[in-house]
Amino acid sequence: MNSVAEENDARSRKAGDDCSEKIEQTVVRERHDRVKCVRVFDNYYRINWWTPSAVHARGEKAYEWSMGTTHCVRKSMFVHATISGGGELVIEEMVQPRSEE
Repeated sequence: MNSVAEENDARSRKAGDDCSEKIEQTVVRERHDRVKCVRVFDNYYRINWWTPSAVHARGEKAYEWSMGTTHCVRKSMFVHATISGGGELVIEEMVQPRSEE
């Protein structure tokens, strides 16, 4: 019997370990950026760089729970990430081909 759950488990094992936290620690960020990385499927990840809104950037007090309303996504990237044989994180940006018009 081959269920959807078994297929997902097999795909997860094939893809390897989740590198989200390691990616968050590795990518370059600007001052005050908060980086959030989420595994989308297999070894593919979405990375968002959250930055304070203008009000927060002026130094006014903000609360951790209000980040969703006081921060905005400055940059977003879809990547393929793996761990090399030597244990090094390899990140490749997935770029959508431009349509020729």
